[in-house]
Amino acid sequence: GDFRPRGFLHPDDDVPPAKIELALRWTYDDVLHADISKMLLHSSTGILCRDQSNASLNELQIILIRARRMIFKKRAKYYVRITCGGNQINSKCVSCPYAGPRWLEEFLFEADDLDDIINVHLYESMYGKAETKLGSFCINNLCNERKNLAHGRPLRRWYDLYNDIECCGQIEFAIAWRHNFQRVVAIDTKEMNELYPEKAANCIKLVLIRGRKFCTYDETTDHRNDTLQVVFTIDGSDAIQKS
Repeated sequence: GDFRPRGFLHPDDDVPPAKIELALRWTYDDVLHADISKMLLHSSTGILCRDQSNASLNELQIILIRARRMIFKKRAKYYVRITCGGNQINSKCVSCPYAGPRWLEEFLFEADDLDDIINVHLYESMYGKAETKLGSFCINNLCNERKNLAHGRPLRRWYDLYNDIECCGQIEFAIAWRHNFQRVVAIDTKEMNELYPEKAANCIKLVLIRGRKFCTYDETTDHRNDTLQVVFTIDGSDAIQKS
């Protein structure tokens, strides 16, 4: 409905205040509403899970929704480049018919933890012209949302887009985390506390757990390296490997 507030102008103290009357109305269009409930798949316990029988995957689900508060060109198309955990994915190119570009596109990244930084870049593409980078931002505080994400609560938020000078617009994202507790590597604390009788009384015990995001491709031999070795050095002395 209509809302007609009355406001006051505040000139100098010796002049009576003037008045301005405004008429405001909000028009809501269901077509512009971005519903992502069907894209976020949950199990009965609320944990994001596409295949509950597959416990070997921990993945971060990112849904690119839409952009706003920018000067968009009707003849141009826009796409977003997302980088997470060393992987880079481009979204589809969409036009901007009315309120702004809308993607409603899903991306999946392997994520055992939430310490990866998500870099987002928005590009403008026009026929016959070189693409233009409009702005970018990064998401590096997912660890603060770990409690909600681990319990299947998606994070939906507008993020400010920055160019070289200032904030130039916003992009809306929804983020959910599929976390399989069976994949968490357990460390035997009892074994960690045991001392080695054959070694000195003061020693440091290191437990090598796992690695990820290694570039194992060898350009000289044109094949992947299937074997990796880790060497620890403390004060110039190599660690004694137990196994």
